Amino acid sequence: MNLGLVIVEVCSRNAVNTPALEQFEAEHPEIAVMYEECLNNCELCALRPFAYVNGKTATAPTAEGCIERIKKLAGRELRIYEDIDSDI
Repeated sequence: MNLGLVIVEVCSRNAVNTPALEQFEAEHPEIAVMYEECLNNCELCALRPFAYVNGKTATAPTAEGCIERIKKLAGRELRIYEDIDSDI
């Protein structure tokens, strides 16, 4: 598990919980994926893949699409840190 700048929370029973998500986490040490027993959003969880990225909801009709949205949201979150580094 990475302890990164971006936290991705995933219900352990949700469809987005795939090897592709594990691979994404392994490739990005700045991102930590937290596998929770329940995220208390069972209605959405039952309908489609979803995750929280620093508290923002990422969802899509497929697990692959959801992972792409997770990547986009994580990239936006990480840009904050890039701006700080460019000022030094």
